Amino acid sequence: HGPVFPTLIGFLILTLGRDTESLVWAVRLMALFNPLLAYFLAKRLSGPLAGLLAAAIITLFGFNVKSTFMLNIDAVLLTFYLLALFTLLWAIKRDDSSALALLSGLLLGTSILTKETAFANLPLALLAVLLLDWELRKALWHYLGIALVCLPWWVWRWSSTAVSVILRSTLPVRASARKRSIENRSRFDRNISFEPSGENCGQSPSAIRLGSPPRVGTT
Repeated sequence: HGPVFPTLIGFLILTLGRDTESLVWAVRLMALFNPLLAYFLAKRLSGPLAGLLAAAIITLFGFNVKSTFMLNIDAVLLTFYLLALFTLLWAIKRDDSSALALLSGLLLGTSILTKETAFANLPLALLAVLLLDWELRKALWHYLGIALVCLPWWVWRWSSTAVSVILRSTLPVRASARKRSIENRSRFDRNISFEPSGENCGQSPSAIRLGSPPRVGTT
């Protein structure tokens, strides 16, 4: 996945502290926001009845319901995805919509950096050009917004790890970049490795709360 969800969790930890329940509640609020977004999106397309139906479906949708008791990346993805769709539809229906088209691209780029499954929505602006007579210039503003959000992360990841974000395969890169990637992974493994002692022996990682330090055995 991209950096959006870890960045969101890191920001919440800085502001709310390292309490798991607070983090879960933050994602719950985003999940509660999704049916409202679905209502306004469907209402703009087909009227109030379609909006109510869309909100009901999203409310009962699997990962939106699961977000009431766990940290779920899909609830965050859906929030950015619905915002991107709503802004894109708003841009298509307005004459002076270059800024909205750019904003919709920025939001879709954020969705892609949340989870790569949002790639499936890349053709939407082109379909609007072909089927809804949307101006090609405005579609280009949309794709510019996607590029502004995604390209820096993709370039950094490829140069640091030698892994293609899109193809998920190792590409020919400089030997120095590959060596640096291996060194970074080794350093990360050393930083997170520990040997449990005392009461922590045999304790699974999931049994240790995020906001509480591991128990240390006494002599």
